Amino acid sequence: MALLAGEIIIFAAGVLAYRVPQAGLPVLGAQTAHAVVFGAIGVYAPVLALLVRTLGRRPAGTLVSVTGRVRWRWLGWCVLAAALTLAVLDTVLFRLHGMPDGWVGWSSFLPTIAAFVVLVAWQVFGEEVMYRGLLLQAFGRLTGSPWPAIGAQAVLWMLVHWPSNVSGAVFLILFGGMLGFLTVRTGGIEAAVACHLVMNVLVSVYQTAFWDQPGQAPVNQTAGDLNTLGMLVNLYIVLCLCGVLAALAWRRRPAHTTTPGTPVEPAEAAQ
Repeated sequence: MALLAGEIIIFAAGVLAYRVPQAGLPVLGAQTAHAVVFGAIGVYAPVLALLVRTLGRRPAGTLVSVTGRVRWRWLGWCVLAAALTLAVLDTVLFRLHGMPDGWVGWSSFLPTIAAFVVLVAWQVFGEEVMYRGLLLQAFGRLTGSPWPAIGAQAVLWMLVHWPSNVSGAVFLILFGGMLGFLTVRTGGIEAAVACHLVMNVLVSVYQTAFWDQPGQAPVNQTAGDLNTLGMLVNLYIVLCLCGVLAALAWRRRPAHTTTPGTPVEPAEAAQ
């Protein structure tokens, strides 16, 4: 029911986004359509928190981690590690292929990307609460194992992105599966949020910096539209990010009990 309600909200936002004038709103420019959809996706988090509190009769924080709350220090480590890894990978890729044409200039780029970082954080958290939080836990209870649950939520995540080709669908399933693995491995969605966040911020930076002029490039493309080469490049980036975060989890050892709400040792809960 929660998934259906969320998709109705996002569909309505998508319809609204395509009625926005091509020039877009001030600051957001040609990225206005994306901004409307991102804002709608973020609504997942407060809606699901309310449903879990009222219908599930358990703390809303159990959607986030086994400690029943956001582990802010662990989230900070994950975001830092993912951002540094992505910066290194992007530097290598840009050196190999060069910078694209069409730089929009700092006066246009800075205010738009500042707004987008906030929107992307809101969108990613809502999406992760739904798929790696609620759905992963629900499928895990049904199957008694995290592994079928990881696969099931990844397939659903792929379907709601409406991929336009096979390579886009494959990427979304594998990406969703890796985010699910990180969630199970670390006992919460923070690592998945960090990985998803830096990937989406990268796309937003790239589109804002080089595609913010009407007619210059299709700004409404998503991961579901990736061609084979794009899928392989993005899959390599995601594998590197997830590998770094899994290694960080092994080093920092956050609580990773798979039963939400299970008491953990105070030292673990502090991670």
